[in-house]
Amino acid sequence: MCPGVDASGEWTLTVGGSSAAQGANSDVGATCFNELFKACPVVRYTNPIHGGTGSGVYVRHGARYAGNAHDLFTNFWVQNGNQHKTDFEIYTTIEDARSGSNAWTYCNFADQPNPDHVGVGFPRDCGPTGYQPAIWYSGHQGYFEAYTGASCPLPEVCPGVNTNAEWTTAVGSSGSAVGGVNVGQACFNALFRACPVVRYTNPNNGGTGTGVYMRHGSPYAGDAYDLFTRFWVRAGNDFQTDFNIYPTIEDARSGTSAWTYCNFADDPNPVHDHVGFPRDCGPTGYQPHIWYPSGGQGHFELYSGDDCPVHSD
Repeated sequence: MCPGVDASGEWTLTVGGSSAAQGANSDVGATCFNELFKACPVVRYTNPIHGGTGSGVYVRHGARYAGNAHDLFTNFWVQNGNQHKTDFEIYTTIEDARSGSNAWTYCNFADQPNPDHVGVGFPRDCGPTGYQPAIWYSGHQGYFEAYTGASCPLPEVCPGVNTNAEWTTAVGSSGSAVGGVNVGQACFNALFRACPVVRYTNPNNGGTGTGVYMRHGSPYAGDAYDLFTRFWVRAGNDFQTDFNIYPTIEDARSGTSAWTYCNFADDPNPVHDHVGFPRDCGPTGYQPHIWYPSGGQGHFELYSGDDCPVHSD
């Protein structure tokens, strides 16, 4: 995982600024940093500025971060896929992190508000009780450590659900091949935040309603679980602007054979509550009776592999 790096202790020094108290001018590199973060997404940052109030422990409790964690912490602290109190918390100590107490109350990001502040790392101006400037990592006094101990203080995103495969079965109609499966709203939404790619399988119409939704716009701000299973809406979810639908994951990766038609349960009026994905969307035009849960045969899977096609450049 990290050739030449001693990761046998509870904490492994990963990056140190030019004048850091530990590991000055050190960097284990993006590959090692990201692998350690994937194994246990808990990072301790130490910075003596303001009496050390900028020092804290980042603990991720949302789904796996799909971006470059090394860049996130050391160069560009962004909100995309990394929402405070939804995907992560910051604590002053590891003991607080384990108990879930004294979480920091304020956080902002280098990509919000505009303009972007590239070169501003973790945690920008986040603080235990409010805004505190000049504590973000800039390559000088701060340093990072990854948790490499035997007891990663990380709550499960989807308790009791195996998310280690390329696809995680999320919701199934009673008559589907996975009838009765339902991972729940919190798990569905966490997986969708990490990788907004959803595969829908429905044998109706010879299977032409089966497709892969891939989001390429900004993160969806609503309830994705509700969007797919109950009320397929256009708001924040514009066809060919925020997302496309493809027949297969291979098509999604290559950007080929995208569906040409889509409509929504809230457009045109009247609204059709309880009409889920993909209403009457189709590969070449309108096709009825394939939306979830019409017919009781459809089911959803979320991409949970290591190669999310949304982030493939």
